[in-house]
Amino acid sequence: RTLEQEESLAEHTGRINALRKIGGRIYSASADHTVGVWDAVQRTIVARISDHRGWVMNIAAPAQLTRYYVWTAAADSTIRCWHHDEYRPCTRDVERFNDVQWFNAEYSPYQELNEELAGQVARLEAQSAQLLDAYTTDHAHIEDCTSQVGLMKTSTRAAEDEAERCRLQLRECSQRLEGATALAAAKEKELQELAAATKAARSENVDLRCESERLRAENEQLTRQLALCVSQRDKLDVALKETLALREAKGEIAPVIVTTTGETADQLVRAHAQVKETMALNETLREDLDRLSRVVAAATTTNVAAFAHTG
Repeated sequence: RTLEQEESLAEHTGRINALRKIGGRIYSASADHTVGVWDAVQRTIVARISDHRGWVMNIAAPAQLTRYYVWTAAADSTIRCWHHDEYRPCTRDVERFNDVQWFNAEYSPYQELNEELAGQVARLEAQSAQLLDAYTTDHAHIEDCTSQVGLMKTSTRAAEDEAERCRLQLRECSQRLEGATALAAAKEKELQELAAATKAARSENVDLRCESERLRAENEQLTRQLALCVSQRDKLDVALKETLALREAKGEIAPVIVTTTGETADQLVRAHAQVKETMALNETLREDLDRLSRVVAAATTTNVAAFAHTG
């Protein structure tokens, strides 16, 4: 796109050295020793500053809090300061007059700028307040997190100590379990041996009971035989006494009676011998029976202890 000239303004008689837009005005510095002040909208010159005695080379307009100051630099070795829209030098008297006139004016070229700056300041203050609140909240949150981290570290150390204690207890329990397992194995082996001994004792007890029953039966039989022999001996003693009494009474003994008496005496002697043998055998059987009774009692005690240990 090409630029086209809309209008040509020729108020200066010398070349234009500088242009500066300030608010709604445009300042032009010219070699004709003047500064032109233009309406930027109407494109018309509204004032001409002609205090310089040489070419006006440059224009500067630093913004202050309440107004613009226009500075001009010229070839006459001077720099002049002007009030914007008043176009008068900044002397003391004029400064006081201009201050009063400026603050009493209905329009201020800095009003929009001041309002914008005030809005920016308000926004910055609000943002600062928000940032301060956020910082305060974050700082409190950070302190809370730091405290929680400290508590977590303490809890972690306590948990680690508890875990170490549990590991030690587990190791001790494992060792105790191994010892208990070995002891249980030994007890199991001992129980098996005791069960085998109990079984053998039961078998021996049965055998001893059978032998005891047999000996008891033999003892009873011998007792009956002994009683029979004693009865026969008593009868023979009575017969012998009667025979002796009869011999003493008659003073003589017939050969038959003598023979009978001799036979009776022989029978009596044999009966006495048989009684003695029977009594000796009976005594032997009693001793065997007592021994078997003691063996049976010992086996019974062993069986009871084995059953109690097994239970």
